[in-house]
Amino acid sequence: MSSPLRRRPFTTLVLAVLWLCAPVLALPARAGEDILEADRPDLAEGPSALAPRVVQVELGMTHWRLGPSAIVQETLDSVGELLLRAGLAPGWEARLVLPSWHSETRIHPQYDPAGPQSLETSGFGDAALGVKRDLPSPHPRLETGLIAEVTLPVGEAPFGGGDASAGVTLAAALASAPGDWCGNVGYARSGETDAVLATVSFERALVKRLAAFAEVAWLGGEGESRRVAGAGLLWQVASRTRLDVRYGGEFARGTSEPLFGLGLVQRW
Repeated sequence: MSSPLRRRPFTTLVLAVLWLCAPVLALPARAGEDILEADRPDLAEGPSALAPRVVQVELGMTHWRLGPSAIVQETLDSVGELLLRAGLAPGWEARLVLPSWHSETRIHPQYDPAGPQSLETSGFGDAALGVKRDLPSPHPRLETGLIAEVTLPVGEAPFGGGDASAGVTLAAALASAPGDWCGNVGYARSGETDAVLATVSFERALVKRLAAFAEVAWLGGEGESRRVAGAGLLWQVASRTRLDVRYGGEFARGTSEPLFGLGLVQRW
């Protein structure tokens, strides 16, 4: 009989992330240059708006291996993930999400009577406009912010289009001796559908210009919920340039969908 952990891949990955991070949390704090702040690659949005006249571009790519099936194997690649951020006034930031290019590939196993079959679907996703506003904080180590966003259904089915959506996210970040914690609670509505998001991430400097992060998130909507867990590294290659790599998975309906991603952040 299989163990409970084998029946719960999300629990398994969360425990694995905590096990991998345990030696890091036990280390003393490292002095070094601060890592450039960004809203990628984890799902948690940072609470702080960019300073006036500061522009930041965040982009990347993600490869998903979709839920296992005895009939078909599926992968999904997303390229772009482009978020343009610009500081407008003290405490205010404008945000523009440009459509990403998605490519989904379905491959039938070789034992299919018709032989190996491959079907690829591709197209652009949706765009979005938003604003971030700093909120007053009750403590010097705590930062809070509010993000409002409207999604523009300019994409192609099945990756975009449909109804426009509007959402709001409350973000908070707490600086501590081991590292920085960030949490989000969000709500969005598209047509007659409601969606909610809750996420927590932890980031810690390892050595100069290098940091690690881990996150867990829960997304609910349309009568079902999804869970995400993952971890990654952030590398400050220059004072205004940062690279990231991440690995994790999304879990829903008893299946797991692992992902791998790379990204770049550039500030001017």
